[in-house]
Amino acid sequence: MAEPTCTSVGSRTATCKKCMDVRSEMISATGHNYVLISKTESNCIEGGIEKYLCSCGEEKNTPMAALGHEYIPATCTEASKCSRCNKTEGSALGHTTDEIKCSRCGENTFETLIFSGSGYEIITNINIPKGLYLCTRVIVDTNGTSGWGNTNVFFYDETRKEVAYFYGYKGTGITEKTEHRTLTCTAAINNGLIEVDCKEHMNWTIIIEAL
Repeated sequence: MAEPTCTSVGSRTATCKKCMDVRSEMISATGHNYVLISKTESNCIEGGIEKYLCSCGEEKNTPMAALGHEYIPATCTEASKCSRCNKTEGSALGHTTDEIKCSRCGENTFETLIFSGSGYEIITNINIPKGLYLCTRVIVDTNGTSGWGNTNVFFYDETRKEVAYFYGYKGTGITEKTEHRTLTCTAAINNGLIEVDCKEHMNWTIIIEAL
């Protein structure tokens, strides 16, 4: 009897006990019986490989395809990024600025504005998103005198249309005064103006904070 192997057929014979006739028959090759011995995982750009070994010593390698990148969509602060290898693509979206809160992520993106000066002044290049604000005005009379009347603050949009105002009165005998008003911007102000109308010897500070 010739035993079969992984790649070769075997054979066996049988003899009839009565007539002594001999017959032979083939035994099919067994084929390889591979066992996985190692594996290199695929990554986004390179395919992996599986290595197998048969009991007869024959080896077989099976390649695996690369996985390709799996990108997570970009956010306001981060570019699109592969969830497997962290490779980035493109750039962050950035926050929307037409309203106080970003319409994509909800973050308050408005930074408090602080302006200081004295007397009459026009402040240019004012950009205020749509929304509700607290406007604080601090007035100091450097002469220490009294009764200097109105000290007004006006807000204009890019077309120079008045969109909000802050009337104030410095009362008799008051050398310093702090007042608060709410300011509603029904539309974003881009490249607008703030006009501060007060006497020359009056120092002022205007603070605009998002509510």
